[in-house]
Amino acid sequence: MSIETQGNAFVQMIRSGNRVTELYVVDPDMVRVRRDPETGDKRFDVFMEGERVMDLTSADIIHTPGFAPAGSIVGFSPIQMHRHALGNNLAMQEFLGRYW
Repeated sequence: MSIETQGNAFVQMIRSGNRVTELYVVDPDMVRVRRDPETGDKRFDVFMEGERVMDLTSADIIHTPGFAPAGSIVGFSPIQMHRHALGNNLAMQEFLGRYW
């Protein structure tokens, strides 16, 4: 559902030693994805109530992006992708209705 509505899904892995013991789905609205300027690796800032509470790496979180254009590190939801096309179509219908 996160991929369809937000364009990204995040699952935090909780480890005990080298073994993953728990998986938690993280609300995509609470995560900001960025690239580490030194290594180029993905970093995930997790926020709660507007404050950053965790800085995770790809070893700590599974990121499943939706459709993403080349060079993008986050995905776009189908709603975001089609919003402009639908808006243009509605504007054209309104214009033609007023014109004719």
